[in-house]
Amino acid sequence: EWLPETALRLRLYRGFAGAKTHEELAAVLGGAVDRYGPPPLSVRNLAGLMAVKLEARALRLTSVALGKDRLVLGLSGEGPLQPIIVAQYAARVHRGPGGRLTPEGKLHLPHPPGTSGHGVEYVREVLRAIADYAANFGSIEAAALDAARQAEARAAQGGGPTRKVEPAPARPPQGPARPVGPALGAMTPRRGGPTVEVARRGLPPRGLPPRRGR
Repeated sequence: EWLPETALRLRLYRGFAGAKTHEELAAVLGGAVDRYGPPPLSVRNLAGLMAVKLEARALRLTSVALGKDRLVLGLSGEGPLQPIIVAQYAARVHRGPGGRLTPEGKLHLPHPPGTSGHGVEYVREVLRAIADYAANFGSIEAAALDAARQAEARAAQGGGPTRKVEPAPARPPQGPARPVGPALGAMTPRRGGPTVEVARRGLPPRGLPPRRGR
């Protein structure tokens, strides 16, 4: 067994839970690898789940849930993901049936069949894509407006009807080239952070107790 003693597993779990940045999280995992060798899949998944929680907290999300056919993000109304931004993201990046922002602040993003098998890594790719979209939202909208104006001007000069031009949609994340393994089940971070839930297909390292909120 990778960590045969319960005390060692508890120490690793607390190190993951106490990490405030990705650098701290990597340092905790790296220290364990240096001592005990390559970690099993369940430990890598746990580290990935903690990374999702860090990214969700930075985006002020209240929840992250990966289901069979969609990823659902809970919005707090604070931080960079304002309703107009996520609505445009759903319309332009995740086109297709099911992509929508509900009045309750839930962003539904459908994903291709089999994507949930990539678990944590797929969720991280989507969160990074949304964060990038939000950071560049002003320039994206300005470019779209400029393209529409130029199209209208060309149509007016040619005497033809004007036509609104939508910007080309960004390519939605398709998950990593290879699966990193099944993700862990639901977990609620401490101190009121975001709730992260993915398809319960993997298991945490044996002996790790469930977290208790503070």
